[in-house]
Formats: sequence, structure tokens, C-alpha cells
Amino acid sequence: MGDVYTIFILLRARTAWLKLSHAERAAIGRAAFARRFDGMTVRYFDAEAFTAQCSDVLVVETPRLDDHRRLMDHLRDSEIFAHPYFDLVSVIPAVEDVYRDLSPVAAQGG
Repeated sequence: MGDVYTIFILLRARTAWLKLSHAERAAIGRAAFARRFDGMTVRYFDAEAFTAQCSDVLVVETPRLDDHRRLMDHLRDSEIFAHPYFDLVSVIPAVEDVYRDLSPVAAQGG
């Protein structure tokens, strides 16, 4: 199996988002986050109770970075960023357990 990339997308909700009803937020979120590509998962986490850095975190897992780029293009054009309802705080791409591939045991094939 090839690498799976995990991308942490840190978002900060704007006042305009917070003023919406929960039903309005749900409808906008469904429209923005419904876009998926084969093998991609997108999970949404609420973070504002635990950090001042961001209010929400998207966790995207995909075997193809180009699909992540296409998702970000879609989000950029959605109300999430075009209104805007959120600020993009940070995008952190990562690959799980890469150190295992770099260890001497792995290098020797064992």
C-alpha cells in the first residue's frame, strides 16, 4: 500500500459564522464538505474549547496530494471561504510513521 497523506487544516470561525443558526451552519457545511475523491476521508473537529489558535480542524486523509489540492480549490470557492465564514489559520501536511521507513532495520530489509 502506498503512502496516505494526512493534512490538518486549522480554521478560525468568523463572527458571521457564529451568528448563523445551527441549521444554516449545517446546510453550508454539507455543501462545502460534501466534495470527496476516491480514497479520501474528511473529518471535522471542534477545537475552540481547547485552544485559542483555531476554532475548528479538518483532518483530510488521501493517497493523492492532487486530490487535496482539488478539495482546497472547492473549499476556496465555497461559502466557507468566499463569504467568508472562516479564516484559514494553517495547513499542516503529514505522513504517518515515516521514521519507520528511515530506520536502519527497515533500510536492511528487516
